[in-house]
Amino acid sequence: MGACAGAWRHGQREKTERNDPPLPSRLCTLRPTEAQVRTLLAHPDSPYIRAIGFLCLRYTANPRTLWGWCDRFVADAEEFSPSPSGVGRPVSMGAYVRDLLLTHAYFETLFPRVPKPVADEIAAKLSARGLPPRAAGNAGQGGADRRGDAGA
Repeated sequence: MGACAGAWRHGQREKTERNDPPLPSRLCTLRPTEAQVRTLLAHPDSPYIRAIGFLCLRYTANPRTLWGWCDRFVADAEEFSPSPSGVGRPVSMGAYVRDLLLTHAYFETLFPRVPKPVADEIAAKLSARGLPPRAAGNAGQGGADRRGDAGA
């Protein structure tokens, strides 16, 4: 399955082949339209529906367009728990979206690489809004509770 066929597993030093691509990348093979993605991102019923929309974007969107899709959500206060039930603490959707933009890891999978100039531009735009320009681990980047070392 293309770029997602080989994925990092937590704690491994090298990439291994997987037969089971992660659910978000499978959902993205449905090729949602822009209107459908916008509906997912602003869905009023559940933050989990919104999170799937952001994951689809992170897996499939051109990195140069990510900020345009996500800029109005980076300070979103709606809370949910991206970690498995009973693990970690709830986080704001804004913190989750910022981490998706600022890192290449999501639990045991890797996102497509964001070019350094684009990543620097995103970090600068976050800083200009008074938001942290570094990932805090809110999207499953590791640590004892799979939420990074910051835990915020």
